[in-house]
Formats: sequence, structure tokens, C-alpha cells
Amino acid sequence: MLYLLTGAHGFIGSRVRQLLEGRGEDVIAVDLKNGQDLSRKDVFEDLKARISEADDDVVILHLAALVDARESLEKPFKYFGNNLVATYHVAQLCALENVKKIVFTSSAAVYGGPGYVPIDVNHPTRPKSPYGLSKLYEEQLLEQFSEEYGYDLAVLRLFNVYGEGQEKGLFGALRRAIETGRTFRIFGDGEQVRDYIYVGDVAKTILDVAMDGTTGTMNVASGVGVTVNQVVEWVRERYPLTVEYTDPIPGEIRESVGKPDIKLPEITKERVWEALEL
Repeated sequence: MLYLLTGAHGFIGSRVRQLLEGRGEDVIAVDLKNGQDLSRKDVFEDLKARISEADDDVVILHLAALVDARESLEKPFKYFGNNLVATYHVAQLCALENVKKIVFTSSAAVYGGPGYVPIDVNHPTRPKSPYGLSKLYEEQLLEQFSEEYGYDLAVLRLFNVYGEGQEKGLFGALRRAIETGRTFRIFGDGEQVRDYIYVGDVAKTILDVAMDGTTGTMNVASGVGVTVNQVVEWVRERYPLTVEYTDPIPGEIRESVGKPDIKLPEITKERVWEALEL
């Protein structure tokens, strides 16, 4: 089996790549950091040629994406242009006869503001950001191509992934505050609830789904919600951290907790400390 891994040097993708290489699997690693922009036609044509010439069946692990929901509000066309075009090219690769399966990492952002919690996979999809909307469109695009070309498709709607080396989100901001000694700002009252899942567990899940017969759309979550304040308190047990509360972000989702189809361990303070180890 040959694995095409997009986003291979990213936060999650780098872990998946390490797992694949550790098992001795053949991997085509694609990443923007290597100058491989999947939204470019020449990059697509090169990958198409490499897969066409492969003797083995191919599984595509499509993780590459711009993922900053807040940035997407300011630069929506950047997100639509990158994420959608890249996924369109990946979907076109699935027309090749030796492509047997694609595993796509989507996001809980497709749900938008929840009408109820925990959020199950049948919850209405009402994205509140261009990022979430791009992920939903990508899901639909891959589903349409799957019906046409007959490849297996697994869509993993990831909730809040955290772990070592994270640059974005809550944990990226906490790491920068610890490293610089600057005040850590909490938007709103800090009682926003999120379902945090560890990046190592997520990487293993992606690989397991790639290697077994799992298909369909699934929530990958712990099913347990934790507030921002709780995470910050855990951090302050180990690191000096000055905290300041500031104005809430307009339209921010108050609570996002998944009903897991694939259940991962819930966050603990020990895992938080590991994720922020300096």
C-alpha cells in the first residue's frame, strides 16, 4: 500500500508521517513547507503522474488546510481559494483506478453554534466562519466524487486538537505567554467550553481508519467539555502566568462538545503540562 499524505509537516500530519514511517510504509509526503501548494495545477499534475505510475493501491490522507477560523473571517477568499481548490485536486486524484480510499480531516467548525450538546454527527451544519464553511464544502465535494468514482471515504470531524508544538489556538497562545512572560488574555469570562483531544491520539486514529474498513462521517471527540478557565488553572499550577480578561469575541461559540463516534481520552492537567513542556 502507498500512502499519499497531505499536510505532512503540519501539527497533526507530522505525527501521522512518523507513524507511517515507523511502520515501514511507503509514503508520498506533501506539504506547503516543501513548496507543494495543492491548489496549484502543476503540483496536482506531478502527484497525478506519481500515483498513476505506482504499482500499489493508494490511500490518500488529506490533512492539508488553512485552519485559523479567526483569520478566515478577515481573509475568507484566502481560505476558499486554498482549501477548496486543494481538495478539488485531491478529489480528482481519486479518479485514478489505484486510489482505493481517502481519509479527510474535517472539523467541528462545520456545525457552527450548536443547537444542543453533545453535538452528534447528525446535528445541522451551520458554519460561522469561512474556515468552517470551506470544510463543509470540502466534505460535500469528496462525497460527490466518491459516488462517481467508487473510492471509500472516511470523514473525521475533529474537535479541539491540542498537543506539543502547537502554534495556533489556546495552547499556542499559552505557550507564547509562558515563553515571553507576557500577560495571557482571556476573551470574555473564560467559561467557554471545548472538547479537547490530544494530537497523538488523533494521529493514531487517522492511521487506524486508513488501514481498516471504516467509512462514513464521524465525530472524533472525547465527549467531555472543559472551560478555558480550567485549562488556565491547570497551567498556573506549574507555570507562572499573569491573566487578563478582555472583551469577548463577537459570535464566539459558547459551548462545543462532541458526541463521539470515535471516542478519545479526555484532557487532563498532566497532558496539558506535557503539551506545554518548554
